[in-house]
Amino acid sequence: MRLIFVAVACALLTGCGISKSDLKSESGLYTEQLTHSTKVALNGFWVPDEPYDPPANGTLYVAPLRARLVEKGHEEYVPLMRQQHHAYMKEEMGKMLKEMPLLKGWSLTDDPSKATLRLDCELIRFRCQRPGLRAASNVGGWFCPIPGVSSVVSSFAEGDICIEGTLREVKTNRLLFAFKDANRVKARLYDSKAYNTGGNADANLRNWAKSLARFCIMVGKFRHEGGKNAKEFIEQRSTTSGLWDRVSL
Repeated sequence: MRLIFVAVACALLTGCGISKSDLKSESGLYTEQLTHSTKVALNGFWVPDEPYDPPANGTLYVAPLRARLVEKGHEEYVPLMRQQHHAYMKEEMGKMLKEMPLLKGWSLTDDPSKATLRLDCELIRFRCQRPGLRAASNVGGWFCPIPGVSSVVSSFAEGDICIEGTLREVKTNRLLFAFKDANRVKARLYDSKAYNTGGNADANLRNWAKSLARFCIMVGKFRHEGGKNAKEFIEQRSTTSGLWDRVSL
């Protein structure tokens, strides 16, 4: 079954190109050019050459989600997305701190002035889904005589969301990680959440929180077992592992 999922993911990724412009920051959170790799379940990411050696004790601050680029016209959804993102990130990053051997003496903090590390994220693109339209396209696709019309309608109905994020050391403002990713999790027609116009956004916000925590845990375990840094970890990963990350959450 795992091989089937990976095969499907490979087929999908073959037709999905990532341009250089897709890997540049639109929010201003970072200036570095991101890298795209099938070994990492993100559209683009950046990690430093030199590893970060955390102190024995420290705190992580999860900043509120920024949405200034998409807030106009989406006032109904942005407050909820901020709330969802903050809750999911705090939950998953809190678990990460407990599971990561290098950060056993660390905890979350709600006070940015007391933070050792700071996680910032910003929505750079958002279009709410139209589940009713998607339902119609799924049914109408069987009868529509114009090729491609059903898929176009369905694509619009599924919504669109894209996020950028950074992890920095507060004292030095040193960038430790940057990423950019567009929605890959689609609310299914038979899922009750699909009939909530924020369902697709909610699914992706939760996915990003889990993906980021999982990545940190894997890199931390790699270093704890004698690895050097995140770049070496990614280089040594198999493509299969990266593709599995994309379909297993």
